[in-house]
Amino acid sequence: MIENNLLTSLEKSLLLCDSYSRLDFLLDIWDLYGADIFLKMFFNWWTSCDTTPLNIEHITNILGELEQLGSLQLKYAMPKNLAEYLALPDELTVFRGCYAFNDDGICFSTDKQTAINFVNHARYKADGNQPILLTGKVKKADCLFFNDRKESEILSLGVEVIKRENIQLRKSKHE
Repeated sequence: MIENNLLTSLEKSLLLCDSYSRLDFLLDIWDLYGADIFLKMFFNWWTSCDTTPLNIEHITNILGELEQLGSLQLKYAMPKNLAEYLALPDELTVFRGCYAFNDDGICFSTDKQTAINFVNHARYKADGNQPILLTGKVKKADCLFFNDRKESEILSLGVEVIKRENIQLRKSKHE
């Protein structure tokens, strides 16, 4: 009963956060309440968060402390994400559209075009920098999977990058 009240209270508080402060709030949940409460909230709210270099470093540290990400997916994932996760092959080819300064990230996609599109988003575009596409391999058991935003997003510390290639930005309508 107490845990349900806590979860309800945290859910209400997360609703009041914007997409950037929401992840900071989730990180506070880790610090205050530990892994179980954090993971219940994280799996429900991750895809409504925007990251900054500081909080993505904290998420990376948390994932590093957790073991067997795939088993966490089985325990905490929302039903639709779980069904899609279970349908994935045991080894995944994943992609990350990025730049040299953020090529060490933990967010990838199983969809190549989705990854390429990220370097074209206004909030991720880094004018004057060469966009790159990373292709990697990862075991399904070593990642978390989210598809709420139809990005086929993978979070993993265990991606082995096997290819790095320059890609071209789409020309804007004003160029």
